[in-house]
Amino acid sequence: MCEPNLSDPVICNDFDLCTTDLCSSTTGCVFQSRNCDDADPCTADTCNAAGGCSSTPLSCDDQDPCTLDSCNSGAGCVHDPAPEPDRSLQVSLSPSRLYPPNHRLVPIVATVTPTGFCGGAPTIVLTSILIQEGNGGPGTPGQDIQGADLGTADTAFQ
Repeated sequence: MCEPNLSDPVICNDFDLCTTDLCSSTTGCVFQSRNCDDADPCTADTCNAAGGCSSTPLSCDDQDPCTLDSCNSGAGCVHDPAPEPDRSLQVSLSPSRLYPPNHRLVPIVATVTPTGFCGGAPTIVLTSILIQEGNGGPGTPGQDIQGADLGTADTAFQ
């Protein structure tokens, strides 16, 4: 019972588990918000009037496959670099075969698919094109290949 003046005793209970109920000799009942902070940066702390304080683990997932995500009770969310996965480039040409070897120019498109690269796709540079002829003998790069811009990311040529 709270008795700010003895002639009118009052019970200080607002039945809210998110407040601390106090009796002040000068003002009567005082209902202070309860601090539910558990001082753990890895939890989200909330209060429900019927259930009281609760702490829910935080998700530190930054949606970046190149980091290992965790929570450190002293620092909060941590995103450490992940070990480099196996990296590869898959190159496919369309058309994939030129036949017969008749020296006709045919549009070629190269599709380059990188996998396992963290930090974005790698820079792709066309460094060479090799000519392999069947029964017709060696080709002449200047005549048999055109439109290829070596030293660039060129993926379309003849």
